[in-house]
Amino acid sequence: MSKTPEEMAEEYCASPHEKDAFLAGYKAAQQWISVKDRLPDKSPMVLAMCTDGYELAYYGMYGGGWTNTLGTEHLNVTHWHPLPAAPKEEE
Repeated sequence: MSKTPEEMAEEYCASPHEKDAFLAGYKAAQQWISVKDRLPDKSPMVLAMCTDGYELAYYGMYGGGWTNTLGTEHLNVTHWHPLPAAPKEEE
């Protein structure tokens, strides 16, 4: 059985401050942005929730609408989520 975010925070975080930061980060990561509220900036790839599934997509790069990584346009996007930053290489 999977653990709730609160259970994970209790198990892995040493201080109340760490628990609060963990839970705030978890909540932020779970939030999808409705296309009715806001559209992403041009160029950055995002995870898009479409009426028929998920797509990696761009907004506004080609013709002003949504385009997936295969070049398909006119996706029925309802929500989107920014992709996390790439990991930094350790030196």
